[in-house]
This record gives sequence, C-alpha cells and structure tokens, in this order.
Amino acid sequence: MKGHGRPAAAALTIIGLAVALGFMPVVYLGIHEGVSRGGLIDSYVLQIVWFTLLQALLSTALSAGLAIPVACAFSRRDVPGRGLVLLL
Repeated sequence: MKGHGRPAAAALTIIGLAVALGFMPVVYLGIHEGVSRGGLIDSYVLQIVWFTLLQALLSTALSAGLAIPVACAFSRRDVPGRGLVLLL
C-alpha cells in the first residue's frame, strides 16, 4: 500500500492551513491593538493566554485519552450499545 497516507496528510495540511488563516485576523488585531496602546501584552493578558492554552491542552489530552481506547474497543468487539454510540 504505497502512498496510503497521502490523502490523510493532504487533508491535515488543508485543515491546518484553514485554522491558521482563521487565526490570522485575530493575531493581527491583537498585535495592532497592543502596539497602539504602547505595549504588546501585559502580565494579566499573558496569564489568561497561558491558562487558556493549558486548559485546551488538558481538555484535548483527556478527550483523546478516553476516545482512543473506546474507539479501539468498538472496532474490535461487538460491544452492547455499539450501534447507538456509532449512531450518535
């Protein structure tokens, strides 16, 4: 199966570019606003940004940490309620 991962890599690249393009206006406005006020970022905003990034990282890790074993179990066994979960 040569070249099997290419569609997935292309899809991830497109999604990554779309997310980056979506954040560009936010980053631009944030930098523009910070420069116009005389400082790029103050300690309070930096604290909020770090908390938000940590929260997002932990939420992602917890979700993936629970979802991956459940998905593996559903793909390998006929678990009761499998059809309902897949339907959802």
